[in-house]
Amino acid sequence: MNKKGDISINVIIIAALALIVLVLVGAILTTRLGGFAGVVETGCVPNGGRCILNSEDCDTVGTDFLESSNYNCAEGRVCCVPRILDEQR
Repeated sequence: MNKKGDISINVIIIAALALIVLVLVGAILTTRLGGFAGVVETGCVPNGGRCILNSEDCDTVGTDFLESSNYNCAEGRVCCVPRILDEQR
């Protein structure tokens, strides 16, 4: 009994394999892009620092904070990071 609406088992298997491949590719790209975004992030605040007007005020942010040129702030501001963060870079 063969009807025009029947789907062969081969078509179902191919569709399932294609879906698995798409899910795997999506997972790989998401993981790699997520890791890449973490490396590119050079902002001061996301990395534990604070943007202030001048480096002399770093000691008002907290003890063991110092100016760091490794992280970016808006123009005219400097980044003060905990001493341990600056030493790790």
